[in-house]
Amino acid sequence: MKRWIVLIVAAALGYAVFWFYEANALRGQVSDWMDARRADGWQVEAEVKVRGFPSRLDLTLSDLDVITAEGTRVEAPIFQSLGLTYKPGHHILVLPQGAVITKGGATTTVDGQGLRASVITDADGQLLRLNAEAETLNIANDDRSLAAAGVLLGFQMASARTYRLGLSADALAGPSGTMAPDSADALSVQAEIAFDRDWRLGDLPQERPQPTNLDLRLAQYQVGALNVHLAGKMSISASGTPDGALTLRATNWQEALTGLRDTGHLPDTLADALMSGLSLAATLSGKPNTLDLPLTFKGGKTNLGPIPLGPAPRLRLP
Repeated sequence: MKRWIVLIVAAALGYAVFWFYEANALRGQVSDWMDARRADGWQVEAEVKVRGFPSRLDLTLSDLDVITAEGTRVEAPIFQSLGLTYKPGHHILVLPQGAVITKGGATTTVDGQGLRASVITDADGQLLRLNAEAETLNIANDDRSLAAAGVLLGFQMASARTYRLGLSADALAGPSGTMAPDSADALSVQAEIAFDRDWRLGDLPQERPQPTNLDLRLAQYQVGALNVHLAGKMSISASGTPDGALTLRATNWQEALTGLRDTGHLPDTLADALMSGLSLAATLSGKPNTLDLPLTFKGGKTNLGPIPLGPAPRLRLP
């Protein structure tokens, strides 16, 4: 009996030593990361705590304040990385009180309820899967704001440098909008994206991987009677310029165009030109309430069917 007691006590002490070793190692990794960023010209401040004995390694950064060498500032009252000692490559990231991002003099506030993500990496830090969710998500800056509910994001490695993306939101609202279950906007995106290199967590303080090809399986947006579908493929240059075509299908599109004009998001002259040109295209197709046109990106320009829309967007991650 005494032998069993001795063995149990020895095992408990051994595990306690192991946990404190792992906790100190985690603190050391965070400290080394901060020192490395400071050597790169960043400013990094946070109070670091590791808790969770006996089976967890829960890292909490309080009063986090990060300023990159380029001047981008991120502030968060609390940021947590929650993990299990026996699953070193799996972490739950939590942002319980939101964050404030300042870049180029513009401030963006991110907050909401249930902001968390599950991140799985291999032993080398290569991202294998990320699943994020938010019960509610509010993003606001000086010019505009967006509120969303029931947000889900999936990002999973499909092959070398290629990832599958899934994004959905049960409800969306702009500055003057309200979200209601019986009249909610809805967003859904399914895509496969190739990057110039794999995503590795340790590389993120440096330049992010950039997209080289986009296979948009389906993007769907619904608000009221308006229903928009987008699908297609495009390549993306090193500067972020897309080249390719998406098929755009929109039902009851006139209502949306009128709303954009009435709210000032589209100048009257442009809205009138779009209404005239798109009405002609829809009528010629035999379905005046439905648009079915190619959205093309070529030579740095964007065209919707025969109508030029201006410069192509720049698709690069900041």
